[in-house]
Amino acid sequence: MYSNVTGIGLSVAVWLADDDYDYDPDDKAISATALIRPIKQIILKGRIPPELATLKTDVSNNVANRMGQAIHSGIERAWRANKEKCLELLGYPKRVINLIRINPTQHELDNVPDIIPVYVEQRVSKQIRGYKVTGKYDMILEGHVEDFKSTKVYTYMKKTNDSKQILQGSIYRLLEPNKITEDIMKIQYIFTDWKEMEAV
Repeated sequence: MYSNVTGIGLSVAVWLADDDYDYDPDDKAISATALIRPIKQIILKGRIPPELATLKTDVSNNVANRMGQAIHSGIERAWRANKEKCLELLGYPKRVINLIRINPTQHELDNVPDIIPVYVEQRVSKQIRGYKVTGKYDMILEGHVEDFKSTKVYTYMKKTNDSKQILQGSIYRLLEPNKITEDIMKIQYIFTDWKEMEAV
């Protein structure tokens, strides 16, 4: 349940209340993003009484999350629905474009010569010591896992999340070693407050 004490218009409030992320309901599942949180936070979350867990939060608290969700959805839609047109506009030759497959099956990988696999928004999991470690990477391209981050320039400049991002990429590689074959994770930053005049 959400409150709307800030009085956001219904047209936008519905968008802010929407959450189509495919969370894993398994009690023994722990996500890659949860694993990079401090241990205390992980443990304390499991100790919240059910009556407190259902307290209303204001829908305005979802703005940053839904903006990030919209960016991810837009990138995924472009690759799934318009990749041929977009790659052609970017100057890629038709023979290369024709080899690209989004989330190819093992049958395609085995039977299409020179296939170029691009994996988009795939949920993966692995059993580790009685727990199911799960994650949903943004993209795997040329063996690199890629993550799309919408953030402020200040956060990027201060490098406050570098260690978390390294750990996140490492967890994804642990979960999907056959597809993530490169040691370096690529992070595509989308700055929410970038100004051309202030760029150095």
